[in-house]
Amino acid sequence: FVDNFLDQFLLNRIGSNVLLNQYLASIDKSRRNPGTVDPECDVTELCKETAEEVRRICRYYQMPVPNIGVETHDVTTDEHADLKFAFIPGIISYIVQEILKNSVRATLELYSSDLDR
Repeated sequence: FVDNFLDQFLLNRIGSNVLLNQYLASIDKSRRNPGTVDPECDVTELCKETAEEVRRICRYYQMPVPNIGVETHDVTTDEHADLKFAFIPGIISYIVQEILKNSVRATLELYSSDLDR
């Protein structure tokens, strides 16, 4: 019951934010908002910025600051490539930030005895 409720709540929140931000962006053309669809969304750069934000959060709460590496891979070749597609940067940033914060917390909990030495 709780999972379904939270899924619906998050989905409704995202939908409401997207509609509101698209409306505001259509009224004010100078407005650059992360809630609007970016036709050339650079996911690699966005993930790197989000990783840096998670590191800033760790510093703010005076926690150990882990290194967070971000790499992209093109599945059609063996090369690193910039990943760009049409999407909403704010949503990608929100999801990646939550995943990274959970990962950092779990890593620090796992290795907290090593950090105390």
